[in-house]
Amino acid sequence: MFSSLEKERIRILLIEEEVLVRDALKALIASWGFNVGEVANIERASEDVRSFQPDVVLLSLSGNKDDDTKIVRDLISFCGRVPLLALLGSDCDQNLALYVVRLGARGVVLKTKPPLELRKAIHKVSETDEIWLDRSGLSKLITQLSTPTGVISTRSESLPLSEREREVVALVIQGLKNKDIGERLFISEITVRHHLTAIFNKLGLSSRFELMTYMHTVAANKIAADSSQAIKSRPQRESHSTV
Repeated sequence: MFSSLEKERIRILLIEEEVLVRDALKALIASWGFNVGEVANIERASEDVRSFQPDVVLLSLSGNKDDDTKIVRDLISFCGRVPLLALLGSDCDQNLALYVVRLGARGVVLKTKPPLELRKAIHKVSETDEIWLDRSGLSKLITQLSTPTGVISTRSESLPLSEREREVVALVIQGLKNKDIGERLFISEITVRHHLTAIFNKLGLSSRFELMTYMHTVAANKIAADSSQAIKSRPQRESHSTV
């Protein structure tokens, strides 16, 4: 079932139910020099993820939100740290693409995009911890997960991070890529990657998206706790009764 190309090539596990579409995608991806495995449905995927040990799982979705979200949830549960890249039709709502990413997928490519877009996405998610979305989708995702800088800096002090690591976190939350973070902090892109690795290890995370979600959740909890404390600390008004 699997190609016998060299193991050092990027290994793609393709999940697509329709035979013609699956064969066409497999031929296209193999033409780029990738090692391609194929599976028709998710029922076989867990076994093939273990046996094939892919670098990327490429999942073709139908566009049915209920079915697709269940499939993504199931795949994420046994993919572990293997990045999941989803293919979606152009008729899909952008909110579905964002939801798929928020469930844990590392990116979404629309089926109407040129083949080069898919090739770039595969390289990106296999070689970096960055998320692959079109510009408008990424902007919307960052907006959804963005946290006020003041909350980040205040809350970050309680985390086991160095001052430089907190600066890197704040810039990741703003949506900056490694190169841009390096330029902003006057450090090399390699140093940024080292800082991110240290941050992930300290916080028990594995990707930028997990970091953004983590910071968003903790900051939201802090805001809620502060609001609750403020309400409790308000002096109670004296009550006056009239007879």
